[in-house]
Order: sequence, then C-alpha cells, then structure tokens
Amino acid sequence: MKAMAPMMLALIGGSTTLAAQKVPLPDGSGRLVQLFDMHKLQDPADVADKPQLGLLPASAPAPDQLQAVADMLARFVEPPLAPGDDLRALGGRWLVLLGSPAQIASADRIFQTAIERKLRLIDVQAKFFELTEKDFTATLKPRLVQVERDKQIAYEMVFESKDAPAIVAAVSKAAAMQLDAPRLTVRPLQRATMSMHNQTAYVKDFEMTRVGDTVIADPIVDIVWDGHQTEVLATFLPDGMLGVSCEVTFQEVQKPIATFNTTMPGMKLPATIQLPRVSGTRLKQVAVIGDGAMVALASQKVDGSFLVALVTANVQGR
Repeated sequence: MKAMAPMMLALIGGSTTLAAQKVPLPDGSGRLVQLFDMHKLQDPADVADKPQLGLLPASAPAPDQLQAVADMLARFVEPPLAPGDDLRALGGRWLVLLGSPAQIASADRIFQTAIERKLRLIDVQAKFFELTEKDFTATLKPRLVQVERDKQIAYEMVFESKDAPAIVAAVSKAAAMQLDAPRLTVRPLQRATMSMHNQTAYVKDFEMTRVGDTVIADPIVDIVWDGHQTEVLATFLPDGMLGVSCEVTFQEVQKPIATFNTTMPGMKLPATIQLPRVSGTRLKQVAVIGDGAMVALASQKVDGSFLVALVTANVQGR
C-alpha cells in the first residue's frame, strides 16, 4: 500500500487533536488510524537532551528496523489484519495502524505493555546444528510441524521450558556440526543483530582506461561472505507471554572460487575474473512463547542435510 503514508499524513494533518493520536477514516467503515510513538520505548536518558519533535535519539531504530517492528507487531494483533488493514513505519519515529477499533485496542495493549516494561531485558540464545537427513528424520522431524513459506519447506515447533533440555540434548547427540551463537539481549520491540562472517575478496571485473596508446585494466574487487546472521525481536505480551521474532540466514561459498579467463579490448593477454557460487538457507519464525520456552526451526540445505536452530528466550531478573 504505497499510498498509505501520504493518506495518513493528510488525515493526521486535518486533526486538531494530535494528542489523541487516533483518527476515524472518512469512509464510514468505522475503522481508525492510530499512531504509536516509538520514542516512548526509549530509555529516558537517551532522549533527555532531544526535546524537539521529530528529532530521533542516537539509539533510535533505522527505517528498516522500524518496519521490522511493525511486521512483527502485526502478527500479534487480534483479530488478525485483513485486506485493507495495514501496519507500517512512518517518518522514522512512528508506527501507523489502520484497522478496526478491536485491532486498534489490541495493538495498543501490546504497545502499552512494552512501554511499561521498556527497561526490562530479554535474553535470546540460539544454537545451530547440522544433521544428516537420516538423523534429522529419526531425532527431530516427528516432533515438528511442516510449513511452507515463500515456496520453501520448513519445520517448526514451540517447546515448553520443561521439554527444551531434552530436545537440545537429543539434537546435540545426533548433530554432525554444532555452533552456539552469542546470546542476544533486547529490550521490548527493539531489534538486535548478530553476524559471524568470513569475508573473501575476489576480482569480479576490470575497469578499462586508455592512456595514449596503452590500455590499463584496473581490477574491480568485491567481497563475498560465508557464515551466518541472526536477527531477533522480542516483546512482552499483555497475557504474560513473550512475542519473539527470529530470522537466521546461513550462507556458504563454494571453495575454491571458480576462475575464468577472458579477453579485454586492447589487451594482448587474457584477464582472470572470479565467479563465486553461493548457497544459502533461511529460517524465520514469529512465535508466542513462555519465559524459558524454545522455538525449533529446521530447513533442508542444498546438499541434503538439515540446518536446525533452537532458539530460547528468557526474561532477565524474573
């Protein structure tokens, strides 16, 4: 809905009660537009010297991070957003929800809960495993639910805290590879990202420059990485549960990088360029879990093995 932001500005601009942050749509549908101020989730110390309206503190989220918050929050709104409803980031500071009064009330309860606990910390720990297809089928697959997202088959399940240790032990025993990622600590509705990349430089092309009768070929160097990246968002929900969004991306570069000889205009000798081949696996889940519960995610890699992520969330000081 690309036209949504201008429409919101027009609606808000026409209101004389911005403090209410809520405007009815003029189409008679009964739906509302509600603003949520992300400044209210900041530590007061971060914004004490930023009194101007619209000026973001240094710790404010980037636009893509703010939209990630909106996408996550949309998964918890009840009743679920339908065609014509929307929840979007606006202006680097605001979340804007277009929906029914019930949806507005639901989102407001979630947002107010996050504000009330904005200084509470949530620890998210991810463990990654690689299992052969045989071991995955024998150990974990029967306990997971198969889903399809973006034309990719994945397997997932939420396990209560009392069941999580046994699952971790069984998967650890069967795994051909295990990698424990550092713990990520987040405040409500704030995103944390952790990455472990091995970067490799390669020559992807040449830039040709003629100097008199001589042609000079300057290599264009690029970077390709293999490793993994984890993005986490979490928040407290009004019913005492935790809302957790976790996205894990694994990328592998085939080594050695393939090289090819090619001819360049004006050059007598061939030039060598490199064409890296990359395969990747992405796991993504948004779930409602209890303190100490665990989300299990799995997807099959190109080589037939399975990548498994076990993600646990715990509230600090509880």
